[in-house]
Amino acid sequence: MTTNSYFSLTDSEGVTAYKFRSVLAGHEPLKEKTQNIQPTLNGGVDVSMGGIYSTHTYNVLTRETEPETGYGTKSDLEAFYDLNNPNGTPSNVITLTDHYGVDHSVFMVGQHLPLPMGVVLDGPNAYFLCKCTFKFIPEGS
Repeated sequence: MTTNSYFSLTDSEGVTAYKFRSVLAGHEPLKEKTQNIQPTLNGGVDVSMGGIYSTHTYNVLTRETEPETGYGTKSDLEAFYDLNNPNGTPSNVITLTDHYGVDHSVFMVGQHLPLPMGVVLDGPNAYFLCKCTFKFIPEGS
């Protein structure tokens, strides 16, 4: 299977698309199960099971100004984070194309905190590390 040194994000309209670099350290693939377990009055348990969802956290390395064509900047990544309206154009559903070239429909969730990676805050030498969390939308949802 061919791999890329980047992943890409595309908006729901297919208009805005950028490649982003990810640092392997801090990559956290997580599966979570929607469930509710409650004790009953007679000493048993009442269990409700829901869907199983995947959430991946990436450490994204961005620049304030990107000299390489096709790669997104810190503000481009923030624009994807700011997509918040499910009925908007574009909507809050983003296509994440992983480093294998596989497309996933995701929501960008959690917090957005770009941390500077040095003392330069402007231009192509200003690097930022952004921890980004993507909740994968199950197929057929």
